Amino acid sequence: MAMLFDLLGDLARKMRRPSAGGVSASAKQAARVPAASIRHKYVWQRLSLPNEVHYDDSAAPRDEAIGLMSFEPRFALDVGCASGSVARQVKAAFPQCRLWGVEPDERAAGLARSRMDNVITGSLESIDWAAQGVGAGEIDTVFLLDVLEHMYDPWLALATLRDLVSPRAQLVISLPNVRNMLLIRDLMNGYWRYRNMGLLDATHIRFFTEHEALRLIYQTGFRVERRSFSQYGGTGSIYGQMQDQPFPQTITFEKGSLVIGNLAELQSLAASQLMFLVRLASRDELGAGEIALAEGEHPQTFAMGGDYPGVI
Repeated sequence: MAMLFDLLGDLARKMRRPSAGGVSASAKQAARVPAASIRHKYVWQRLSLPNEVHYDDSAAPRDEAIGLMSFEPRFALDVGCASGSVARQVKAAFPQCRLWGVEPDERAAGLARSRMDNVITGSLESIDWAAQGVGAGEIDTVFLLDVLEHMYDPWLALATLRDLVSPRAQLVISLPNVRNMLLIRDLMNGYWRYRNMGLLDATHIRFFTEHEALRLIYQTGFRVERRSFSQYGGTGSIYGQMQDQPFPQTITFEKGSLVIGNLAELQSLAASQLMFLVRLASRDELGAGEIALAEGEHPQTFAMGGDYPGVI
């Protein structure tokens, strides 16, 4: 794997920007760019300067997420809609769709209002939907594209939507994948570097692997109907090099190695974003494996010693 290791080094150095030929990066993460980055030396200074964030509509579209939908939306809600770049794409594809947004940043919400039927400024959980004229069960589509990781309580956000949307509603969820192989490489080398965008965007406060994302979904009353992955930068090229080779395969880094047992594991390790189409589901609709995701014991973990008894 010496040639692949050299490729990893070259590609990792190129990940300062998304690959022009790869799958698109997160539009919403890429859209949030410091307006005065030259004046501010450190990434963390961005956190206390919300008024110096602007929204760039040159961000890549979200074809891969919108393509997960299984029916044409009638009343869609874009949570964390930013300036409405995804809304513009949805409206172009489904012009008859009634499209609302939720956005905590007032300036971004002001931009989005020209592209959506209504934008509510605030947090999802604090909205009085009845006062907004929205009855339970009216919303049939929700976009949660790279927003749950920015929330203190993404579980509450999904539980709130569970009680709001129609029984047949489709939710499209996109989450950054912290099991990404190049993020693991950095961690092996001792780094967990926050950036202005990407997997370790400095505004992220929750982190998910594919397994933890599934537990988030199933523990809040939903089930996964479809899933996909997106890759950008180095991992997309690595995936292309390895996907047709026999398994198991081993990638060796400076401080350790990864043994990849099959194609599904390669997809998980190469993914920059995890994407899911989910629907409401009662417990009696779930299979044994799905129930285990919500209620079963968590697979063995090693950080901080043993788990607390009785906590799943």
